[in-house]
Amino acid sequence: MRRQAVVALSLFLVLGAVQVARAWDVAPCSNEHRAAWKQFERGLRSTTDPQAPHYIPHPFPETVSAAWEDFLFYHRRAFAGTPSEELRPTERRFFEVVDGGRAKVTGRRVVNWARSRCGPDRERAFYFLLSVVDEATGIEITRIAVDQSGFVSSLIHRPLEGEWQDLPKPVQELGEAEQQASVLVRSRPADAQYVASTGTLRCDVLLPCVALRGGGRTYLRHPERGFFRLDSERGLMKFTGGADQSALRDASQEARARNEHLLSLNAESWVVAVPVAAGSKPH
Repeated sequence: MRRQAVVALSLFLVLGAVQVARAWDVAPCSNEHRAAWKQFERGLRSTTDPQAPHYIPHPFPETVSAAWEDFLFYHRRAFAGTPSEELRPTERRFFEVVDGGRAKVTGRRVVNWARSRCGPDRERAFYFLLSVVDEATGIEITRIAVDQSGFVSSLIHRPLEGEWQDLPKPVQELGEAEQQASVLVRSRPADAQYVASTGTLRCDVLLPCVALRGGGRTYLRHPERGFFRLDSERGLMKFTGGADQSALRDASQEARARNEHLLSLNAESWVVAVPVAAGSKPH
């Protein structure tokens, strides 16, 4: 049996808690499903049997360390019956780093603006984005997203072999995004936070965008596509699914024709994202 290792956690343990207090939304969830969310929370918190399928050590974790322990419990259970020599090379490396006491785990909070945000079963307001670095090499070997309930949402290991050996690009720093924004829009947007979103301008939870606001405007720094202003002055668009999917596709095509993008804000709210050029003035 693999021994439990003491894992070094970075200062993000403190910074993550501060980020939660500052979290903000352009379009918060309605109250439609809140009764179901409370029922889900009661059920999860009352599950105390470690053998139960939906048991996690820390329901609704409040710290990076608790989210990490939830992930480790899930991951160890998933491979409990697999001998070490039969693990995939990336999984074997992961357990060797963790059990060898070489794992440095840092965490960030990512606010969820994707369509999963206001689900009928449970709310997914944010994620813990965990990064695992092998202290022996200084290389990030694994990136994980744990949702606010404590369940694992996404996971990627750095491959050992083959042409594609990189994780997604490094996560951009909030301070750098704020500094770049101040140059582009000739002001100093603040309240920077990581966000995950969907649409023609996708912000993956494992490589999130940075949202900022200032002067009554909201901006978005995409890790690959650059800087955008969320044009909420046009009004938010509503697409709930089903028959609305064709309307969403049409709206996406119209936006692309204008060199703009559609960005989700929750399960049904969308906004136009307009590219911001260097030296632009806030509109």
